[in-house]
Amino acid sequence: YPEMYVCTEERSFDEYVFEVAKSYPLSQMFGYRRHRIRSFLARNDEGDIELRPLDLTQERNRKLLLEYDWPAKGVNRISSMFDESWEYTIRHATELGLDNLCLFIGGRLRAYCIFHRPADKRYIIFKHAKIDYHVPRLFDYFVYAVARRFSEQGVAYANLDSDMGLQTLRMIFITLGPSNYFRKYTVRPRRGVQR
Repeated sequence: YPEMYVCTEERSFDEYVFEVAKSYPLSQMFGYRRHRIRSFLARNDEGDIELRPLDLTQERNRKLLLEYDWPAKGVNRISSMFDESWEYTIRHATELGLDNLCLFIGGRLRAYCIFHRPADKRYIIFKHAKIDYHVPRLFDYFVYAVARRFSEQGVAYANLDSDMGLQTLRMIFITLGPSNYFRKYTVRPRRGVQR
């Protein structure tokens, strides 16, 4: 009985879905992103770059992620709510069934993301990411490197979750070029309708 209910779209909770193929291989990326990645690689020797997970059951690895405090810029410091969630996520990653990928340049941690692998292996659901914005073009390279890893594992889609109504996060997600959204709605009984 759809006439008995009111459905309201909750735009702030829509989840952004991206095709991994738009970020790897390089030929599939937007031209300006390809340029940024080539610029990054011109400044950094690929032999010095390593993308790998950390074992978060080890306290020293959790501590490395928690203590790495990059500048309050971009996706790193969107709100205190994210700070609390980020810390909890790292401390309890194993119990929550979360994985991670960390980017090291010259042996130094420069970016990482924490994600969940759902039952549908075509998807990855991102929880958090942190990037050292002191390194020029690192954001674009990190997106490319992570997409390459997931592509090799057969992942087709990356769900970046919602922007929670935060304008900065919305702008970052939109510039990445989502291919779809998981729309969220609130369903309430319509007033004055007899049941």
